[in-house]
Amino acid sequence: MAIGTGGLAQTKSEINVTPLIDVLLVLLVLFMIITPLLTKALQSDIPKTSEEALPPEFSEKQLVLSITEDGRFQLNREEIGLSQLGARLHGVLAQRGSGERIVFINAQDNVPYGTIVQAMDICHGAGAESVGIVTESIEVSP
Repeated sequence: MAIGTGGLAQTKSEINVTPLIDVLLVLLVLFMIITPLLTKALQSDIPKTSEEALPPEFSEKQLVLSITEDGRFQLNREEIGLSQLGARLHGVLAQRGSGERIVFINAQDNVPYGTIVQAMDICHGAGAESVGIVTESIEVSP
């Protein structure tokens, strides 16, 4: 009977895990480097708070699109249908200069999010440079 002494000619039947650990560590480092680069963000311009009252001429120039819970649209207190909203906004915004094409959306609390997004899309399509969302109730001059 021959006894194996573990020389060079004999193969080992054990798994060598060192290369596996090396590959896993390299993948871990790659994911740690790439993950922060994959985050996506939306550009948002957050207004600074001010204690000053708005001048009266500013409230006359602003466009406020109000959306009620039952799906009615009002552009500065003028009742308007969703199908006519784009054409009406385009006509109003075409008369304004650059920098004055801002539309504020004032939606009631229970308005579906999809309706608000659709209104924002119509505003951008009509030529609005900026669309703001009103978070507190405001008075619109007639």
